[in-house]
Amino acid sequence: MGSRALLKRLPFFLGLPLVLLGRPATAQNCPYAILRLETQQYVDADAVCEAARPWSEAGYQVFIFLTDARPTSEDAWFNQLDAVESEAGLRDLTQADSFEKAAIALEATTAADLPYSVSLTYGEALWDSPLD
Repeated sequence: MGSRALLKRLPFFLGLPLVLLGRPATAQNCPYAILRLETQQYVDADAVCEAARPWSEAGYQVFIFLTDARPTSEDAWFNQLDAVESEAGLRDLTQADSFEKAAIALEATTAADLPYSVSLTYGEALWDSPLD
């Protein structure tokens, strides 16, 4: 699947933190993404998993992180993202800017009033694509 076809699915993919239907979020088995849902909100994890499918089938590692944590600053938020990306195997903390080449991560906090509450991180394979 080309990057343009994947981008057509981007609006739904970016709306995943808003999928607040279903059962309470917990660790989920998903063949298409690493789901790290640390929230008391209701999340349809099956829908989130299925939304990651085209990206996974196109060869990208997909990471979804949703948390109820309220970071104390923008730096604290991005430090937390670096840590969870590292735990997911997508980032090497010993090297600067070392995000996995063929990966995409959607990360959000439910503290939606913060201007940095949603982050989309992607690797070098998506640079110079319409996503970039």
